[in-house]
Amino acid sequence: MGKPIVQNCANFVPNTKMRRWFEAAMDIKSQSPSSLSRATGVHRNTFYYWRTIPGFIKWWKDELWVTRMETTAKLIDIGMQKAEKGSYKHWRSMLEFLGMLPPKT
Repeated sequence: MGKPIVQNCANFVPNTKMRRWFEAAMDIKSQSPSSLSRATGVHRNTFYYWRTIPGFIKWWKDELWVTRMETTAKLIDIGMQKAEKGSYKHWRSMLEFLGMLPPKT
């Protein structure tokens, strides 16, 4: 293994390609460098380079957290609407998605 990457740069600002890469990851629901490279036109090796830039990984994780919280809020709203109509099936799916319940087998 290589040296650990230091990710504590408070001055990190993602560039346009980084933002486009992240948005594509959310749009196509994948974090595969090959898939994201095809979706964005940014070479996949660029992603591996970005990982060496102090602050990139922290920014990526922070963006994922914000997106997850936004998604959770939307899912709760949908669940409340469905519950008002007498359907609670959505809640199980949401809890499975959030990792709070094991998937049905």
